[in-house]
Amino acid sequence: MDPKSEAHKQELVRQLEIQRGQLNITHDKLMQTLSVSHQFQQSISRHPARWAAGSATTAALALLVLRKPRDRQGRPKRRSATRWFLGSTFALARPFVAKWLMEQARHRITPELLERVRKS
Repeated sequence: MDPKSEAHKQELVRQLEIQRGQLNITHDKLMQTLSVSHQFQQSISRHPARWAAGSATTAALALLVLRKPRDRQGRPKRRSATRWFLGSTFALARPFVAKWLMEQARHRITPELLERVRKS
């Protein structure tokens, strides 16, 4: 075999390996970007308040729709539906609000405290 053609063949093989590596990296990034679970996690992390409000509203509406009818004979009148809805919404939103506040504290307060400690 001609040394020139052998060198050319080796160069082509080297280029092919580089392109395969780049293609694999691109494929992995694309699969991660298009992953439904990855998109879902990013949506929750980008819009936590919207997700918390939506889940609280959905849960409250499900409770209203799925609750059993009660016998009202002889019982004193209970809270209004609006008051019950607000109370249930706040109770359901409490874990999400607590998580959001903790994340805000980690991202805002913790770096400031670390910077103050380093300066002291």
